[in-house]
Amino acid sequence: MRAARREFQLIIPRQIILNSHMTYLDRRHYQLLIAVRRHGQLSAAATSLGLTQPAASHQVREAERRLGIRLFDRVGRGIRLTEAAERLLEAALYAEDTLKTAEADAIQLHRGTSPVLRIAVGHYDHVHWLPPVAAALSARHGGLKLEFIRLANHDLQSAINAGSADLFLSPASSEFENLPSLPLFGDRLVGVVPLTSRASAPLTADFFGKQKYIAFSYHPAHGFEYERYFSPAGVWPKEIVRIESTSAIIELIAAGFGASILPAWCVTQDAASRRVALGELAPEPIRIMWHVFGRSKLMEGNVSVMDTFASAIRSCAQGSEIGA
Repeated sequence: MRAARREFQLIIPRQIILNSHMTYLDRRHYQLLIAVRRHGQLSAAATSLGLTQPAASHQVREAERRLGIRLFDRVGRGIRLTEAAERLLEAALYAEDTLKTAEADAIQLHRGTSPVLRIAVGHYDHVHWLPPVAAALSARHGGLKLEFIRLANHDLQSAINAGSADLFLSPASSEFENLPSLPLFGDRLVGVVPLTSRASAPLTADFFGKQKYIAFSYHPAHGFEYERYFSPAGVWPKEIVRIESTSAIIELIAAGFGASILPAWCVTQDAASRRVALGELAPEPIRIMWHVFGRSKLMEGNVSVMDTFASAIRSCAQGSEIGA
């Protein structure tokens, strides 16, 4: 006897069906989030966007309804983003910058105007190399426009991937190992101290153990002084001050505020002008390699621009006498 055929019916809750087709937030909602964070008041945020306050209030209610969450808390006369809204804000800031860059690029491509090379800087913002590089690019690629973008170091890779920056300079680091890069020149780490602390002998880790140490981060970075200098000696600075800028670190050291360890290429000019003193590290030099990291499209497609940029940087390095 033949078994009866069984039929199964999959029942999907109506809410899941609705959510699968739901449109969440539009660009205008994200722009309002950015404006509220910037101004702290809905009325001021609305004005900055060319909206009336009722229109801005409607956008807030609409965004909260679409997501099913609260985005703002009232604090006195102002409003504050909730933790959930702060997460959206991070994405909004990144996306808005990327979209504006793409829009500008599209307009330039349509008009046939000059291409743009966006150079980003993070920690290594002591840009003594910029004038000769700009001169070299202008001489060989006269129609090329340069833009200079200041970013947090942890945003450099995402800016390259998103296309809001084209390239940046940095010593080789595991942080950027997934980005296309071109090796430029070898360098070494040196101690940077106030002129009053100038030492004739190489600096041991014990010297920095007694100093207020100025660094980019509290956390050891792979391949740099924490791993290759302090850790083998079993010595750590007594106090670490985080300053995420080479230029700012040099200014503080010149004022006698502390000491640091930086790539020689970043500080040779300041030492030559007697603003700070440099000391070799003991027991042996710590070698590093500078790279230019950039978009694969630039590395593979516009080889001429990259060659000009790299050649100009190498010339700067040779002229700064960093070898030792």
